[in-house]
Amino acid sequence: MSNDAAGRQTRFIVLLAALVALGPLSIDGYLPGLPDLAGDLRASAAATQLTITACLAGLAIGQLIAGPLSDTYGRRRPLLAGLALYTIASALCAVAPDVRTFVGLRLVQGIGGAFGIVIANAMVRDRTSGTRTARLFSALILITGLAPVFAPVLGGQLLRVTAWPGIFVALAVLGAVMPAASAAGLPETRSSASRQPLPAVVGQQPSLSSAQRSRRSLLP
Repeated sequence: MSNDAAGRQTRFIVLLAALVALGPLSIDGYLPGLPDLAGDLRASAAATQLTITACLAGLAIGQLIAGPLSDTYGRRRPLLAGLALYTIASALCAVAPDVRTFVGLRLVQGIGGAFGIVIANAMVRDRTSGTRTARLFSALILITGLAPVFAPVLGGQLLRVTAWPGIFVALAVLGAVMPAASAAGLPETRSSASRQPLPAVVGQQPSLSSAQRSRRSLLP
């Protein structure tokens, strides 16, 4: 493999890792600021905890949307749309006037973040096969597991220099950088010939995305 090809492959893997880390960072990055958030938004403990649940729900719902869309329209367009949604929701979280609005924005933020997780895994299957696919899936699963461990630490460090809205500003900046980086470093990996009409994709049992189907195929 030439140096140029190796560099492209490295950028491809780094970008995929960043995409799958967005969800865990969104869930756990602001945990150190929860007490301040509750005070500023005059929220009860239950309402404050609901902001975490809303993001988790968004990540679940977003995966059901992102899989069929990326199988129908290719990987890049749904990915860029999801990242744009994530960026806008993250920025609005920083200026939410009350906890109800904040919960709704967290749901939208989770939906946008799910696009990165689903499409990153789908791109692995599109570009690789066999043991290399298994290794890359293992690496992405490892990142998904480690991100929640480091996210509160990063959030705590940010709180040393800013208030809790600054964490969401940082997430919005990350979300804004990712579309440009993805547009430059992530090629379209699903050919036009392999795409299917959306009704046909949704009708597949049980509405599995190609990434989910490929992971199932690796199981013994």
